Amino acid sequence: MHIHKKVFGMVNNIPLNKKFFLIYVLCVLIPILITNVFFLNSVRTYVEERENENLRISLNRASNEIEDILRAGMDISQTVSMDQSLYELLNNKYESDPEYYLSFYHYMRDRVDLYMLVNRDIENIAIYTSNPTIISGRNYFYIDEDIKDTEWYKKIDEINQDMFVYSYKHPTTPNSTRIVSAISILKKLNTYSVYSENKNVIRLNININSIYNIMSREKDYMDLILIDNLGRIICSTDKKYEGNATSFLNFDEITLDKNKKLMSRSFEKHLISDWEIIGVIDTKILNKEINSARGYIFILMIITTLVSSLLVIILLRSYNYRVMSLSKHMQKVKERDFDTIEAIEINEGKDEIGDLIRSFNIMASKINSLINDVYKLSLQKKDLELERVKAELNFLQSQMNPHFLFNTLNAIMVVCAKNNYTEAVEIIKYLSKVLRRLLSWKEDMISIKEEIEFTEMYLKIEKFRFGEQFEYEFFVDENIVDYKIPKMSIQTIVENACKHGLRAIKGKRKVSVEVSVTTKYLTISVKDNGQGIKDDKLNDIVDNMKKDNSTNNIGITNVYRRLKLNYGEEAKLKINSILQEGTEVTLSIPISKLSKEEVNMNV
Repeated sequence: MHIHKKVFGMVNNIPLNKKFFLIYVLCVLIPILITNVFFLNSVRTYVEERENENLRISLNRASNEIEDILRAGMDISQTVSMDQSLYELLNNKYESDPEYYLSFYHYMRDRVDLYMLVNRDIENIAIYTSNPTIISGRNYFYIDEDIKDTEWYKKIDEINQDMFVYSYKHPTTPNSTRIVSAISILKKLNTYSVYSENKNVIRLNININSIYNIMSREKDYMDLILIDNLGRIICSTDKKYEGNATSFLNFDEITLDKNKKLMSRSFEKHLISDWEIIGVIDTKILNKEINSARGYIFILMIITTLVSSLLVIILLRSYNYRVMSLSKHMQKVKERDFDTIEAIEINEGKDEIGDLIRSFNIMASKINSLINDVYKLSLQKKDLELERVKAELNFLQSQMNPHFLFNTLNAIMVVCAKNNYTEAVEIIKYLSKVLRRLLSWKEDMISIKEEIEFTEMYLKIEKFRFGEQFEYEFFVDENIVDYKIPKMSIQTIVENACKHGLRAIKGKRKVSVEVSVTTKYLTISVKDNGQGIKDDKLNDIVDNMKKDNSTNNIGITNVYRRLKLNYGEEAKLKINSILQEGTEVTLSIPISKLSKEEVNMNV
């Protein structure tokens, strides 16, 4: 029990981040590494077994196909040896050459060729006889001294078998110097004892290229070597194993590279049961497959390690950050620093630490509430009362002068109406509407239609002032009149044009307002034919307009700031002016940020 408490005491004294690190190393990292090592060994074993199985399949496939070719040749030789008519033709004593040729053309010529037509793997079939009346030619040959001296014929007497398979080197034609490898099936024609007067032999040559083709198809997996019953290499996909032009190379004489390994298979047919086909396997290919699998496993190991590490780091940071925040705020409570105590404003979560943080926030809220009730309540009431009185005084003061002016204008309009001052009545009516609009400023965003109407009332007042010397015009796209823009954004620019551009000139004064739309922007253009602005003055206006604390050019600056606040940096205000010709102010508002249902902002 004492040891149990001591162990738990030691664990409790370990910091939380170190506990997480120990858990990660002991329960995550080490098991992952061990698992991946076992997995790598399992995959290596599996890859080796799979590749070896593929190699065995490839070797068996080549062996079976070659054995099928040899078996077919043996079957044909056996079939020919059963042809009794052939025996009669071979043992017949022909009195003259014409008699033989007549028998040849009628009975012997096509008898053997039929077998080669149905089996392309047979290079040729030749029948040899000791009957001196047979004339050598086509597929039939008299056994003369030259034939008796051939290697294959000598084997007939040496081997005590009716049929056997023999490999040797021989010229392609009797007088040719080109020596090639050959595989022949030799069969003594002695089935019928009544025809034993002459010695008859059939030699069936296998097409060596068919053997090469079969072996070459498996070259992607390994090099193949065909070995006869004497251990000689008959043919191979790698020519360096085939010896020279006149003799075979014995398999025991070749030297293999250290990165090569062998796999062999013997043939099943009894006449070639001592023959073998050997696969020479490059272990680099096998190692490449294993290394590829090892690479994938290594990548998987890195991914699993990184993912687990990332999860542990996220969990550790989550716990550590919240615990440290809680500890920091609890320290303030411990030090009785009630003036700065506040709630922990983090995403506390729904676990046990989250419950602690929520409980602390409730406690902090109650403590602050008690402090405010005891120490700050009376002072706060006094401050609130003072602010309320100030607000009421400011409100009354801001309302008094405009309302007084509005009521006075109404009284003047009544007097003018009684005395039939129609023009004065109209202009006072417009001025009253302008003042009413200013007094009832509740929304910062209004429709283009309302802004145009408001601007037109202002221009009518200006026209009353200048008379026939003043003109104005509007060009507004009717499809966009319902879109909302900042209030007085057009009127302010028009007012600046009248005040600073037109008053200083003589003659006709003109203001043009155009509202149009392109694919990207709503464009508002206000153009006058006033005195224009000097370049240095225009530069000052533009610079002051962009300053946050500017007190100059308040009207145009206000329009510029409201554009930027509402529509961001994509909104533009551009001023072009030519001295003594006029000024044009253009507002560009992104269409993507306009809507007919613009959210209103209370001022």
